[in-house]
Amino acid sequence: PINCMTFFLEDWSREFDLPISQLVIAVPLFATVAALVQPFIGALAARYPARRILMGAIMLTGTAQIVMSFVGSGWQILLLYATLLPLATGFAGSTPTQTLVSRWFVRRRGFAFSLAAMGLVIGGVAFPPIVVRLMDAFGWRMTWVVFGCGILTLVLGLAWLLIREYPGSEEGQSYVIPEPPQPAGTDSSIVGIMKRPNFWIVLGVFSPILLANSALGTNFAPYLADKGIGLSQAALLIGAYNAAAVLGKIVIGLVSDRFGNRISLVIMASCAVASMFGLLVADSVWMFLLCFVGLGAGQGVWVLLVACCAEEYGTPGLPQALGIMSAFTLFSAFGSPVVARVEEATGSYDISVLVLALCTLAALVAAFLYKPRLALSDRHEAMPEAAIAAAEQVAPTVPSRLP
Repeated sequence: PINCMTFFLEDWSREFDLPISQLVIAVPLFATVAALVQPFIGALAARYPARRILMGAIMLTGTAQIVMSFVGSGWQILLLYATLLPLATGFAGSTPTQTLVSRWFVRRRGFAFSLAAMGLVIGGVAFPPIVVRLMDAFGWRMTWVVFGCGILTLVLGLAWLLIREYPGSEEGQSYVIPEPPQPAGTDSSIVGIMKRPNFWIVLGVFSPILLANSALGTNFAPYLADKGIGLSQAALLIGAYNAAAVLGKIVIGLVSDRFGNRISLVIMASCAVASMFGLLVADSVWMFLLCFVGLGAGQGVWVLLVACCAEEYGTPGLPQALGIMSAFTLFSAFGSPVVARVEEATGSYDISVLVLALCTLAALVAAFLYKPRLALSDRHEAMPEAAIAAAEQVAPTVPSRLP
């Protein structure tokens, strides 16, 4: 629905006699609804089994994609992008999936979060060529049917067979160490979560970096054209950007496990700052390449958002905290049209890049203010023989409604 939407726009515009500018309104609609429902998703993920939530989301995803094949006008497309599709994506997204990961891993949790975050990136790489081939062979409507049916059969079947809420005692040595307890009297309500200084500090790092990636990402091609870079070179730069996003998410999970979240946040913010200010002075393809790689690597901040929530609130509080923080992605959804509008008014992207660069500089300042709840030595000192006992005690830490 998002990574491959661009391939459907011309067919939709021609068939429903609508300009593409009206059809792309679906993107901010989708982003707005997906962000607003995140706190609700977090509350449900904290209370109900992730397996049940994910299977329901998979069914809704497949159904919504099949419904898309039957639309008869442009407003119906916008309606789907404002209702079923963001709900399906939200309930199958990072909040319930990373909640599930947090119940399985403590020792290598950062790297586990990184691997779980790869799904969205891999989909953005793998699906476009598949979609193009299907559209050439069967048309755009049947393409949505094929994906919807595949989700309702293969993906749903794998989820039913493979997803478990937590490891058993025989798996404890491989997965689990005792998780450090939360301080006595910890308030896990929405107000209690938002009262903690680290909540706002993490958002202060995450939001500007996400805004820079979102605002420039949609405008990469026209921005590079404005700098005199041709389409073929632009495609290579965008490919390098996406590859750096994949690598950044993997590497930062390993760094988080080894050196902690504070250093990791500083690294991510530094990449974003160097890249954005670098774009202001870039005058060659190689300089743009370095800036795009650094900006793409900064997307690893998505992994750190989850890792910081897990460190600050523990496994029980992770879904609620992650759901609330994810709602703030709403503000980044409007970066792209604002950047495009400023360029139309001024004839240049430089003002927008400067503002975004200053925002990432604020993110770097916030990163230095982050205070880990535990010293790094405390995170790694658990004895291996305690792992089995910890696994046997996992069930009580999971919501009481879980089997």
